[in-house]
Amino acid sequence: LTFALALDWFRTRGNRWVILETGLGGRMDATNVVTPAASVITSIGMDHMSFLGDTLERIAMEKAGILKEGVPAVSAPQEPEALSVLRPAAAACRAPLEIITAPCELPLGLAGPHQQWNAALAVEALRAAGLDFSPEIVAAGLGKTVWPGRFQRLDAVGRAFLDGAHNEPGARALVAAWEQAFPGEKATILFGGSTG
Repeated sequence: LTFALALDWFRTRGNRWVILETGLGGRMDATNVVTPAASVITSIGMDHMSFLGDTLERIAMEKAGILKEGVPAVSAPQEPEALSVLRPAAAACRAPLEIITAPCELPLGLAGPHQQWNAALAVEALRAAGLDFSPEIVAAGLGKTVWPGRFQRLDAVGRAFLDGAHNEPGARALVAAWEQAFPGEKATILFGGSTG
């Protein structure tokens, strides 16, 4: 129902382009009713295992569920177990699959080495969708991007950062972002979470 309301809101606003992100997995997600201009698969890790499966292969199968007949797809670099599922799934629906091989080297508004890979994935997704922006527009957009809750500096608190890292890959990305910003310095971490 929420997704149907969102689509109606986008239509009422006259949006020509909408970026949809699955809420969980892909295959059974409500967003999967839409045929996109391009499908994007970010790096697959062990997350939401009670819903998606307890191996990278099973999780990749759920993620591969967004692939559509003949629709180009782009993917972040993946572990071999995930690629062993994504490649045949893309071939089965004749979806050209491009795996990015290098991080974006443009200056970014977001911190951390993982964001350079995310930016490369976003730029490749634009190309796959047929959106041919000038290099100047791409550079300006990437340089001005902000994402609250992703290595977000809390200036009112001093040198404190807020990050939504909630799984092992996210925690590794957070550590790498810290080490890039403050090489050799230790951090104090305050973590909150829930179970079940």
